[in-house]
Amino acid sequence: MTKTKQDRVRPTSFLAKTFDMVSNEDYHDIVSWTDDGNSFIIKNVNEFSSRILPQYFKHRNLASFIRQLNMYDFHKVKDSGDHQIFSHPNFVKGQKHLLEHIHRKTSELSQTMANTIKSANEVILNRCIQLQTQQEQMQNTINILEKKYKDAIEVNQKLLVDLINSREREQQIMQMFLNFSQSGYMNSNIN
Repeated sequence: MTKTKQDRVRPTSFLAKTFDMVSNEDYHDIVSWTDDGNSFIIKNVNEFSSRILPQYFKHRNLASFIRQLNMYDFHKVKDSGDHQIFSHPNFVKGQKHLLEHIHRKTSELSQTMANTIKSANEVILNRCIQLQTQQEQMQNTINILEKKYKDAIEVNQKLLVDLINSREREQQIMQMFLNFSQSGYMNSNIN
């Protein structure tokens, strides 16, 4: 499946500027493509640093430019003092569309950190799931205990009503007994 123009990844500003700079015929005597078009050559390091770099990158630092090339996995093919040649399999004369395949290298430290963060996130996610499960179990236990508490209150209220009713009957019985006792005592005194 081929990518449409909209689907293509745009090359970074650094790569696009470097490609344009190397392809610019006005600077052919300072920087250009090699004869086979698979590499580019800086023919005059001093002129390149003082005239060309500031026009494209707002600095004159060749070492900074080379560091950027290294970040994109360019390789120095030749370094003979004033001539330096760099290459990348997807940095080819007339093939600007290949720049979309050039990406910054990730360092082992960055990859290790990314893996560590991913592992930590998985641990945190698993712990959150455990805590959520525990919270749900605790909520279920609380719901059961609340139901038992309400049932106990209802039972206690019924027992209290029964106790009050019992005491009232006891008082009635005592009153009847007293009434009976007094009426029996009085009848025995009359005879």
